[in-house]
This record gives sequence, C-alpha cells and structure tokens, in this order.
Amino acid sequence: MTWYVVFCGRQTGVFSSWEACHAQVNGYKGACYRGYKCKIDACDAFLSYENKFSMVDTKKCWSWKDVVIPVQFLLIFLFILIICIT
Repeated sequence: MTWYVVFCGRQTGVFSSWEACHAQVNGYKGACYRGYKCKIDACDAFLSYENKFSMVDTKKCWSWKDVVIPVQFLLIFLFILIICIT
C-alpha cells in the first residue's frame, strides 16, 4: 500500500489513498507531494518537513505572485510621492 504526503496543498498531511491526496493537490498551484511505501516513512517525512518550517515564521509555499501586489502598491506610492514633490 502506498501512503501519500502532501507538503503543500489545500490541506497538508499524510493520506492513505491517491484519491484523498489528489483532492488536495489537483489544480493547486505549487503543490508538493510524494508517495511512500509505508506509513512510518510517510509520517517521518511529514514531521521532518513540519519541524523544518515550524522555526521559520514564513509561508511554506512561496510564489512570485505573492510579491506582485505589494510591489505594485509600493511603485504606485513612490510614483505619486515623486509627482507631489516635484
């Protein structure tokens, strides 16, 4: 039996079927998952991944799109500021 770990998806965790795993990653941009031969390996991999990112207070799945709106806002603000100063 194959066990699946969803590291980044709609819901993260260990899943016992492909259907359950697929529901979490299908159509999810930046999804990250992997299959394991036994439940112990899958749980170890997931816990190791969670422990690695629990010390970092950031989003796990970064995309360039996460930065676009704040950068656009900053550029518009700077443009308006420059116009007002001159």
